[in-house]
Amino acid sequence: MTKKTIITRKQAGVIYRSVKQGALSMSKKAVSAMYDVTDLDLRDYSYVDAIADQVERLLLAVDAIFSGDLAFAQAELDAYSAIYAA
Repeated sequence: MTKKTIITRKQAGVIYRSVKQGALSMSKKAVSAMYDVTDLDLRDYSYVDAIADQVERLLLAVDAIFSGDLAFAQAELDAYSAIYAA
């Protein structure tokens, strides 16, 4: 199975809106990093594997938000945010 390597600004906006509404939490640093990879086709870069895994977590969080599974979405965002905690 090929991983999706693109997160759109609209998908990032779904996460950001949930964070702003207080339904989910995410550090400012992680939000900034999320927007840095929006609309970026990672197939063009040599560090694809490292970032593709992070993007996959964000995409899983978006799917979980739409499904109403905020606990799963938060778990994915926590794993993503852990990379940027410092």
